[in-house]
Amino acid sequence: MPLSQFTTVQFLANGKITVGGPFTLTDPEQDMRVADVHFVLVQGQNVVDGAGQAEGGPGGTDWDGETSTEAGSFQANQPVQAVGWALLTRSGATSGYQMFNWADTVELKPAA
Repeated sequence: MPLSQFTTVQFLANGKITVGGPFTLTDPEQDMRVADVHFVLVQGQNVVDGAGQAEGGPGGTDWDGETSTEAGSFQANQPVQAVGWALLTRSGATSGYQMFNWADTVELKPAA
C-alpha cells in the first residue's frame, strides 16, 4: 500500500488551492504506475475538489495538484479535512490495478 499524506495545502494567488505530499510505493507495488490522483477538501460547509499527478512521472515519489475551482469561501490558517485517492495500474502478464485512499486534517496556509 502506498504511504501518502498531505504536506502542502495552500492558497494560490489565483484563489485556487495547491495540494501535495509524498507518495511512496511499497515493494509489492514497485512495478505499478500512478495512473490518477484526486482529492477533496472540506472546511465547514465548503467543498472543493481537484486532480493531481505524480511528480517526475508515473513512478514519482511525490504528488501535487490544484483545485478545479476557486476556493473563495475557504479561510486560511484554519483546518480543512483533506481526502485523497490514487489509482495504480500495471501492464503485462500480471496486469491489474489497485486503488488507495488517505485522509487527514491539515491547516490551509495563505498564499505565499
